[in-house]
Amino acid sequence: PVFGAGGAWDPTTGRIIVIAGWGANNSNLGGPTTVVQRYNPSTNTWSYGAPFPGAARYQHAVARNDQNGLIYVSGGSSSYLDGTGPRFADVWTYNPVTNAWASLGNNPYGGNREAGGAFDSNGVLHLLGGNAGAGPTTRQERLGTPTDADGDGVDVACEGDCNDADPTVYPGAPEQCDGGDNDCDGAVDEGFDADGDG
Repeated sequence: PVFGAGGAWDPTTGRIIVIAGWGANNSNLGGPTTVVQRYNPSTNTWSYGAPFPGAARYQHAVARNDQNGLIYVSGGSSSYLDGTGPRFADVWTYNPVTNAWASLGNNPYGGNREAGGAFDSNGVLHLLGGNAGAGPTTRQERLGTPTDADGDGVDVACEGDCNDADPTVYPGAPEQCDGGDNDCDGAVDEGFDADGDG
């Protein structure tokens, strides 16, 4: 058994993926682990996945990105004592289909433990709260690259690009007489019928 692990449901494989945690039982305090356990609710069976390649840990954030099917692991600690270091800053992805891990480097905001993690509908990972060493924190971090497919420098997720297939369309863009809403304000070709003749 483990506690302080992170888990996520993966609909592609039909498994609950449980990552790392503190391995303990009533007779042994145990320690942090790198174990990956995969639970199949339809058959009520457990199996092991590829071990977590980072340092053994618990109290880390785990969340699944519905856009790419990967499970992300961020932060955590190998210390049993609440709030003490180390507080890991590394971010990893796990692919439940291929049973493979990849490193994404470090969280630019630094290490944290006990944070919550969730993806929004735009594929951006939000890490909330936790303990970065000075007790509970109200940290709010966003990790990931929101969508900017047309390269206009304005992303759909955070800045409201209403047409990510056209680089001339974004909030504040100059309106053009083209039958479209270039400035994403909900109006079409405003300002191009000055005499009002339609």
